[in-house]
Amino acid sequence: KQWYQRRVREDKIFQILLEKIWRLQQQFNIMQNQSRSNLQNQHNNHLNQINHYHNQINHHHNQINHHHNQINHYRNQINQYHNQINNLKYQIHKLLYHRVYRIKHRTQLTLRTKAV
Repeated sequence: KQWYQRRVREDKIFQILLEKIWRLQQQFNIMQNQSRSNLQNQHNNHLNQINHYHNQINHHHNQINHHHNQINHYRNQINQYHNQINNLKYQIHKLLYHRVYRIKHRTQLTLRTKAV
């Protein structure tokens, strides 16, 4: 009888210990899951931040490209104006040259006729 009671007591203690172990394991699992999800969240946050910075950098690059395009556009316009100005200068030069040539020619003719 004593042996039986001791056995029952030991069984109870064993049962209690098992339950404690099971509870501890549950708690451990919960904590592990929490820490895992926390790490996952942190990782996601960092990824989001990195993406955000990349977006900002891309935005700035786009702005810079836009400005470069504008600058190139203005350069092209300036070049066109220079070409037009040079063209006009050339035409003026041609006209003046012909005029001077005609005047010279006329004077030579008058001098010749006077000489005759």
